[in-house]
Amino acid sequence: SIGQRHADILSHNGMHVEFVSRRGQPFGFPSIAEAIAVKTPDYVIIANDTANHIRTLEELSVHYNGCVLVEKPLFHMAWSYDVLASFSRVAVAYPLRFHPAIVAFRSWYASDQPGDALNALFYCGQYLPDWRPDRPYQDSYSASAEKGGGVVLDLSHEIDLATDLLGSLQIRHVMGGKWSKLRIDVEDIAMIHASAASARGIHIQLDYMNKIARRFILINFERSSVHIDLVRNVVEIDGVALATNGAGRDEMMRDMHLDVLSNGPVHCTAKQAFQLQEKLNEIKSHIV
Repeated sequence: SIGQRHADILSHNGMHVEFVSRRGQPFGFPSIAEAIAVKTPDYVIIANDTANHIRTLEELSVHYNGCVLVEKPLFHMAWSYDVLASFSRVAVAYPLRFHPAIVAFRSWYASDQPGDALNALFYCGQYLPDWRPDRPYQDSYSASAEKGGGVVLDLSHEIDLATDLLGSLQIRHVMGGKWSKLRIDVEDIAMIHASAASARGIHIQLDYMNKIARRFILINFERSSVHIDLVRNVVEIDGVALATNGAGRDEMMRDMHLDVLSNGPVHCTAKQAFQLQEKLNEIKSHIV
């Protein structure tokens, strides 16, 4: 689970980790109240189903006012920003901001200063039954509207990256829904047309259908074309590869945690996540 991965990464970096789990002992404390009565945490991570984030934050706020990281997306519906005000800092886990290919692109963009993008394409697709081969795909939160699944929320990394790299999105047109024969009750494809302050046209496509996992970004500037392959960790500028480090998923998440804990400039802040949530809700409202 993603919670276990967070725990492993933090433990490997010298932090003592405790769990709150609905399964109770020996998996951890059975409730937030009991955990905080025994321990005094410096950092809390919320990694349960998206639909439970709101309730967990509300319960946590009664006992704790420190730094919190919430798994993406922040919420599965519209909700008041006030619930976040009880904490010293709230961040949302979008570790692709720390992907080595994205880091290399940011460095090139800062040095080359190519100006605004003419157009951009963000794509993520993978066949849902292949995601978690150890259990039936229809039992996962990804497949359930009640648990906060569906590609718009589940694959919102691309919408966050488009916003972070190119500016706040203006949604122009959305197509999507449940188009495949997968046994799920959520949308399995979304195609989003948008614009932003630094891009005249943006297309974002998210789906649960691609039998060959793909995750890439194409951006055309007036004098340069960029291809970022997030699966192969490759960045090409006009066909020439940039150097990227070989960090994997654990290193991305480690860097995200360190940025959150130091109040660094890269992680997704509560304000950014709330603004992103409004866009996700807008997109979802157009899905049939």
